[in-house]
Amino acid sequence: MFRSIFLSLLIFECFYSFSQNSHSPYSIFGVGDIYNSSVGRNQSFGGGGYAIRSNLYLNPLNPASFTALDSMSFTFEFGMSAGTNTISNQQASQKFDNSNLNYVGFGTRLNKHWSAGMGLMPYSRVNSRISFTTDLNGLSANTYYVSSGGIYKLYWANGFNVAPGFSLGLNIAYLFGSVNKSRMVLFPTSTASLNTQSESDLRVGDLFLEYGAQYQKKMADAKLTAGFVMNTGTKVSYERDILSGTTYGVNVNSIKDNRMVDTIESLSIVKENFDIQFGTGLWKY
Repeated sequence: MFRSIFLSLLIFECFYSFSQNSHSPYSIFGVGDIYNSSVGRNQSFGGGGYAIRSNLYLNPLNPASFTALDSMSFTFEFGMSAGTNTISNQQASQKFDNSNLNYVGFGTRLNKHWSAGMGLMPYSRVNSRISFTTDLNGLSANTYYVSSGGIYKLYWANGFNVAPGFSLGLNIAYLFGSVNKSRMVLFPTSTASLNTQSESDLRVGDLFLEYGAQYQKKMADAKLTAGFVMNTGTKVSYERDILSGTTYGVNVNSIKDNRMVDTIESLSIVKENFDIQFGTGLWKY
């Protein structure tokens, strides 16, 4: 039964999590806008919550918090956000919808000492389109920067009761997804001029670990909880394809949809990495 529920929820997560909607000119840099990997209750604390623990909801920020879940219940939750972004300059202004399914996850207690859960959420979001026109010795040139895609985080959270009031946690996280970036210089008023165009396709697929701990002490009228979270700092591997050259065509999203005239650079499966920095945190309530 647990296997059937797990597979059903995993399909649900994968199907809905890819409908991310984000518009930011800053997402053109690096792997995009980094998402705050916290759920709604954490975000109400300003994105914190290393010490939050409850048997009613999940706290993926600290895997040790999963030990608070009840063995007689199966906790499932998802979160959505709604909002708009307005981007403007001196000439124009445009409003974008930024509504998203932010996360889905579930968890339960498996035995006296071990609790576990899984979830899926975006790690970064990429969606931008920047264009401007310049004059090159009387020749009009339109420049476009277009980026799309995103990276997602699938986590398996494990919490362990190791002593009264004290628990440890381990998140096994898998980052996956792709980011496409394209740059094109188009000469709309000259049929004799060739476009210059470059495109980069980045594909991520790598594991990393996160560690957590919580200690809770009952007091007269309240509970004091301290939480600690750490990752070891790691390099996430990815592969990248690069293609640039001169083209005929007007498709600014993909160089492959235009006719290639001359190739300047063509690299396939270039292996690179980016850093997830070492971090710690302590929080009380």
